[in-house]
Amino acid sequence: MHLNLKTYNAIISTKLREEVDWFLKKYNLHHFSYQRFYDDGRHLSLFNNLEWSDFYLESLNENSIAFIENATGLDPTTLNLRLWPTDLKDNVINALHQYDIWNGVSLYQKFYEGVETWEFAGSKEDLSLSNFYLTKQHLLKQFIAYLKPRIETLIYPKNITPIKASNTSHLENYHPSQPIWIETQPTLTCIGLRGCVDLSIQETKCVLELKRDWQQNKSLPT
Repeated sequence: MHLNLKTYNAIISTKLREEVDWFLKKYNLHHFSYQRFYDDGRHLSLFNNLEWSDFYLESLNENSIAFIENATGLDPTTLNLRLWPTDLKDNVINALHQYDIWNGVSLYQKFYEGVETWEFAGSKEDLSLSNFYLTKQHLLKQFIAYLKPRIETLIYPKNITPIKASNTSHLENYHPSQPIWIETQPTLTCIGLRGCVDLSIQETKCVLELKRDWQQNKSLPT
């Protein structure tokens, strides 16, 4: 049976909260989301807050320009942390503020069709969270590494199709002020049978591309 994303969020809510609520309570957080944004404007969004989930998926369903601008200059080889924007510049930011989902952070990871996002947030009163995110970001990254295999079946559902944001057409000609991904110099330590082998930049890129493709194929659900 094929489910819509709103219904799917309701079905998995209990399981998702079982996995994340202990961590949220420990660090005075209230909101968690996992979102996968595709280059073609589609997204798959999962939230621990059903009230927000219902509103976002049913009444809003937009990509936020403020969040896009906030997620520029990312390193495609690692998990990137960005504090949430605070200026009420678009409908998504305004709605989060109205729902008291605030003082948040996003951690971005590139995948082969777009960007994967893990988000945590508190309330408007939780002013100390920004300092927590910046000084304890290793805890967030450790939690994500722990959580991802535990909810793999939830974030890679077989009976759910990512949905297209309602403002996708309006963003077709939009270009962020900076590139989303920065160019990084590829590096590779290669040991040969008779000692170290020095690879050219092009050779290094080819080996890393093969490695990336192998890792992506390995991580995809079957």
